[in-house]
Amino acid sequence: MGRIRKISLGLTIGMVFQVISGMALMNRAEAATLVVAKDGSGSYKTVQSAINAAKSGDTIQIKNGVYSEQITVTTSNIRLVGQSKDGTVITASNYQEATGDAEKASTADISASNFYAENITFVNAFNKDSTTSTQDQAQALFSKGDKQVYSNCAFKGHQDTIYNYSGRQYFYNCYVEGDVDFIYGPATVVFDKCEIYSITRGSSSNNGYVCAPATLAGVTYGYLFYKCKLTSNCAAKTVKLGRAWKNEPKALYRECELGAHIADEAWIKMSSTSPDPANLDMFEYKNTGAGANTSRKQLDPSKEANYTMAKYLAGSDNWNPIISGTTSTPTPTIKITNTPTPTIKVTSTPTPTIKITDTPTPTIKITNTATPTPTLKSNEDINGDGVVNMSDVILIAQAFNSVSGSEAYNIKCDLDKNGAINMADVIIIAAKFNQTIS
Repeated sequence: MGRIRKISLGLTIGMVFQVISGMALMNRAEAATLVVAKDGSGSYKTVQSAINAAKSGDTIQIKNGVYSEQITVTTSNIRLVGQSKDGTVITASNYQEATGDAEKASTADISASNFYAENITFVNAFNKDSTTSTQDQAQALFSKGDKQVYSNCAFKGHQDTIYNYSGRQYFYNCYVEGDVDFIYGPATVVFDKCEIYSITRGSSSNNGYVCAPATLAGVTYGYLFYKCKLTSNCAAKTVKLGRAWKNEPKALYRECELGAHIADEAWIKMSSTSPDPANLDMFEYKNTGAGANTSRKQLDPSKEANYTMAKYLAGSDNWNPIISGTTSTPTPTIKITNTPTPTIKVTSTPTPTIKITDTPTPTIKITNTATPTPTLKSNEDINGDGVVNMSDVILIAQAFNSVSGSEAYNIKCDLDKNGAINMADVIIIAAKFNQTIS
């Protein structure tokens, strides 16, 4: 094996903590919270003015009020948090026929990755009957970006309420209402425990379609509606689960409660040139309620494990934003708060024990120093320069306390492969500090 250089484990851990503390303070200084309030009690009176001022990592808090404006987000890693879902409303009334473009017609154009929204109602209040328009396409949300999360939000419109344009998107505990194709697009999208409300068009035979998937060729997953509740004020059996739009549409309603408004023939083609749902992954699994019908196309039970929320959203980077419905216990993480410098005590038990207390001055006790230093593994050289040194420490510090799926998470720093960068990884890097591969 190669030549090994060692320094004190305790001193190295202390050094790592100093780097982590410095990085944490710097990050806190960089991130900001911007407050929007119509009454002038915040820093901004409009949502868009706050968005224009926000940097990546910032949070925009929106106080209750009806904000009559269109918003556009193009900066990644922005959070919009309303005071309450019903009280924080962003509304506009543009429509696609007038703008010539779905994105321009949308009340909220979210063209950014790592976006998060919570406790906000997005409305497109366009009313076709008040214009000479022959179409009713008016988007409340145009979502174009990877790893977008919407928690406890509402989306209200008629036709084309949500256009899921691209990327992976996760909706938790949301409310969506519309009539025709009001959830549609090519993106990979999970609706988790959401209410999907079909508005009547006054017909006794056809009141519309819930979704219109257009999954791109070669993409494994399209729409997943998981444990959602489909409700309506429509006549019985007058709404279809969806219609195939273009490309290779995919949609699954899994363990949902279907209202009586769902038709027995739940899937159709959008046009004569659209693909046939009978030949596509457009199906159901273990649904209940008055609209459930097991004679319709069902997912093969042997494939159940391949159609979970985690599978839909994982992608190549194992993104997991799931708020509910997990089947395994999350890996515990250590949260570093702004407390005095922790004390670290390493004892001579077979596995080192780390005890953290809140004393102002760190005390480090090291015993059993005669234990041979473990051989350096190639994956422990994080930056690949052949030696574990300060460059690797800085990478650990930058990713510290992050979890798989977050922007700060660096899989190379997850030395114990448990989905989180925490004290366990600090111990590993400290024990191997200054070792070389030869």
